Amino acid sequence: MRGMADCEIHLNRRGINTIELPAQAMAEPGRSLVLSFNNHGHPLHVSLSAVNATRFTSFAHENLFVQGETEFPVPILEDAGEGGFTLEVVTGYGRTRAEMKVMVRKPVPQVPVAKVEEKPAGRKIPWLKLAPVVLGLILYGASFLRPDMAFLKDLAF
Repeated sequence: MRGMADCEIHLNRRGINTIELPAQAMAEPGRSLVLSFNNHGHPLHVSLSAVNATRFTSFAHENLFVQGETEFPVPILEDAGEGGFTLEVVTGYGRTRAEMKVMVRKPVPQVPVAKVEEKPAGRKIPWLKLAPVVLGLILYGASFLRPDMAFLKDLAF
């Protein structure tokens, strides 16, 4: 099962013992740089070496047999500072060599975006529109309390 690769390396795609890799890869302290080898031809031995990398990784050298797809993690030290080292890939018993710069950078902290708290839309009471209605109800109610003032009903409407 193949996972997410940080760096894809193609072998034997353009010819016997060819190596295609990016010029540069990014890594973070405390995480592994996953190298994903994709062999397009016959199985072969690959030699990996980390040059000038002791400040960044405990990895130094590995010989891999690559048939099809293979992943190889290069652990980056938790306390690694920022900088870079060279990763050398060799096939064909030393005849074909390729290098890639591995840049170690601390991740940029994600600043949480302050979410604007939305207030629920309150109902505004239209007092100027309700004032005549309220006054009419008061006058109509008063006409029942004072039957001698019948004009209050007329005034209410």
